[in-house]
Amino acid sequence: MKKKLIQSILRANQILDIVSENNNGISLKEIANKLKLGSSTIFYLINTLIETNYIIQRENKYKLGPKNLQLGNYYLESLSLYKIALPILEDLLVKINESILLYMVENNKFLELVKMESTHSVKPTRIVINSNNANATAIGKVLISSLSKDELKEFIKNNNLHKFTKNTIISLNKLYKELEKVRKDGYALDCEESEIGVNCIAAPIYNYKEEIKASIGFSIPTQRFSKKQIIKIIPLLKNGVAEISRLLGFNEKYDHF
Repeated sequence: MKKKLIQSILRANQILDIVSENNNGISLKEIANKLKLGSSTIFYLINTLIETNYIIQRENKYKLGPKNLQLGNYYLESLSLYKIALPILEDLLVKINESILLYMVENNKFLELVKMESTHSVKPTRIVINSNNANATAIGKVLISSLSKDELKEFIKNNNLHKFTKNTIISLNKLYKELEKVRKDGYALDCEESEIGVNCIAAPIYNYKEEIKASIGFSIPTQRFSKKQIIKIIPLLKNGVAEISRLLGFNEKYDHF
């Protein structure tokens, strides 16, 4: 079956390819000639790319804009994080044998990089973590734990936070206190806050800028979730995220773990 594609996006991509091949810049007419299209046809596309910083204009010539570098850095950072974290995640899975997740964050967007399942027959249902349930998941709490109270207020305002179970925190003050505890303890808990029967323990991964870049979390069904299990997991999890953070260039003199 032939895929249905959007013509304007294809043309925008072609324009970016052409501009990228001309380090000294290229004119509108030259781009139009290469695409075998009229200048007026691509004028608005190029203006849109300028507005979104994918292209910059200098003396009637077009060059690649800073947005491309930003996206490239995000892509490389995600690859680097995945490559560094994978063996550590595999080791944690063997030691703890509970489903493990790795999420990274960019501009309040949560991206799942790894999901590994335990060998147990009973496993938690799959929960996709995003900005709309960050208040109800351990990984979500970790990824928003560095927000100030004003930033958290704005985050709540911009995201449709739900009360998933009777344990879900939706109050600004209660959630901020919970995030203060996450910062103090170096880990977060979700005790049936997103779904009855599902619990999670998560801890932060820091990058070289000393920012929370990602989080590792264990998802555990209630029948295997206990204080003894938490006590067993926390030091192993903290050691794991500390090692990944170190390999990402985090300065170890700061005691976040």
